Amino acid sequence: MLGLMLTTMLAVPDGYTEGKSRDGCTVHIGAKAPSGIAKVYLECIWSDLSVAKLDGLLGDIGIHDDIFPSIAESDVLSENGGVIRAKQRHVNPGISDREVIHLHGRAEKGGGIQHWWRKDKSQDGVSGDNVEPDKSNGYWLLESEGTGVRVGYALQYEPGGSVPGFVISAFQTAGVLDFVTALGAYARAN
Repeated sequence: MLGLMLTTMLAVPDGYTEGKSRDGCTVHIGAKAPSGIAKVYLECIWSDLSVAKLDGLLGDIGIHDDIFPSIAESDVLSENGGVIRAKQRHVNPGISDREVIHLHGRAEKGGGIQHWWRKDKSQDGVSGDNVEPDKSNGYWLLESEGTGVRVGYALQYEPGGSVPGFVISAFQTAGVLDFVTALGAYARAN
């Protein structure tokens, strides 16, 4: 199975606690994994945007470095059967850059759309100049909400290398809010 299962009814996963909110989005943090890093889920309601607009932006992997400030490079390497293989370099203040090869896909079901990604088993194609994340998996869920859109964003990211705990905590609150709300800002401006 290539992707994560599509859930057509957006809902915060069980066991997550509510965190910061901003710009129509709320962070929810799951239990910590053995690594000490928790999964994160965000839910946003944007009445001024549409599923179609966000679907188009999320599906264009090659422009993710234009949309998201923490993605410095997003290069499509290949496409096979609707699955895109892409190299991304992630940047965050205070830590070394991360570089990873992802597989990206899209699924439709029951009126909802899911864009998923996961770290490819083969990291053939990375430069070797940056740290490889231990985990980098997640998905976006898009559903119509009145005249707007309800957005779900799930992330399981373990940065690898040496990263201070306070940097991870900051990313899982304000950092992930900045990341997700960058999609809304880009969609409104373009």
